[in-house]
Amino acid sequence: MKISQKALECNLSPMRKFHPYAVEAVNKGKKIYHLNIGQPDIETPPAYYEALRNFNNPVLEYAASPGMPVLIKAVQKYYEKLGIHYEESDILITTGGSECAETNLNREDNMQSRNLWKHFNAGQHKRRRAYLKELD
Repeated sequence: MKISQKALECNLSPMRKFHPYAVEAVNKGKKIYHLNIGQPDIETPPAYYEALRNFNNPVLEYAASPGMPVLIKAVQKYYEKLGIHYEESDILITTGGSECAETNLNREDNMQSRNLWKHFNAGQHKRRRAYLKELD
């Protein structure tokens, strides 16, 4: 298998870089407080596990690229209750914070978003512009 040049030049994430040290410390009896990015701090709802137990589709297929229509409608309904209307095309479902940062329309000048990726060798490959739309 041939690895792309970009992948070869990519630095290790600090999380991956320091993981062996954490494992070694635990093995030596040290207490480690894991502050992982995106680590849930709430209990997983029992309905989630129930859905997993009852899942029996023969293929675990990918969802549509913009997100599952039922989820998009649920998000739309949630904001409608708050008096905010979004078109379905205004709602972007992502797989997590990293993908959201990657698709952030303000990424070009949004340092908070760009700093999420500071441990990788930088190279601009996309330029995005965003335009504000005032909501009533």
